[in-house]
Amino acid sequence: MVTSRPVMGAILALVMTMPVKAQTSAPPMANPVSPQTSNPAPPGTLVARDYAVLVEMVRKGEVVDGAELRAAYAASPGYNPFFGRGDANTRLDQAAKVDDANAMLQAATQLLDEAYVNAKAHFGAAAAHRKLGDEAQAERHMAIGNGLMNAMIERTRRSGPETGGQPAVVVIGMAEPAFFAEALGQQAISGTPITSRNGRAYLRMTVRSPEGVVKNMLFDITYPAEMARRASMPITPGTTSVPSAPGEAPALQGNPVR
Repeated sequence: MVTSRPVMGAILALVMTMPVKAQTSAPPMANPVSPQTSNPAPPGTLVARDYAVLVEMVRKGEVVDGAELRAAYAASPGYNPFFGRGDANTRLDQAAKVDDANAMLQAATQLLDEAYVNAKAHFGAAAAHRKLGDEAQAERHMAIGNGLMNAMIERTRRSGPETGGQPAVVVIGMAEPAFFAEALGQQAISGTPITSRNGRAYLRMTVRSPEGVVKNMLFDITYPAEMARRASMPITPGTTSVPSAPGEAPALQGNPVR
């Protein structure tokens, strides 16, 4: 199981900026994930355990902190800044649209073999197992996905003057901003890359709620953007701007494994 610190509605409200029109303050957002209790550790803790070891622990049902698992993956030799994209993700989306549980499970399993920190793949596996009648596996993947989502939510940092100092969600993958918005019930409309004076890279994503309220979400994409640059991989279609300074590895934010 993957755990994280409790997430309050006020933290989620900070993730969103003021609506583009009609309102003077951003309303609290409903938290669609199920936070679990753990005690915070000082930021900057080094990754102490190997990613493969942590994944094996989770698969065995042991408790692992979601932030530690994400940090370990980001520091692993197999890290891919574009995890969650590609054919398997397309097949997962297509299978979900037609309620093909077997195809969903196959695609989700492939995505998790590539990156076990892929929360969307865990939610896809949970849905597939539920349709196939395996409630225990469904609950397990749902709990892991929730822990990973909460680890993302609690990993925020104050941005620079270029973005108005808005708190930014720190991601470790270029595909995570779109999924994060989707998981919170927001439809992504557009995204604007921003590079700060200190070399950090941000993505300002404009999203629309089911009620039609348009807001902006801010993501710190420094780490995956820099790792993509080092690997000579494109950042986004038509965009060549990337941070010149190396991105910092995500710091651990929660408890060690209990």
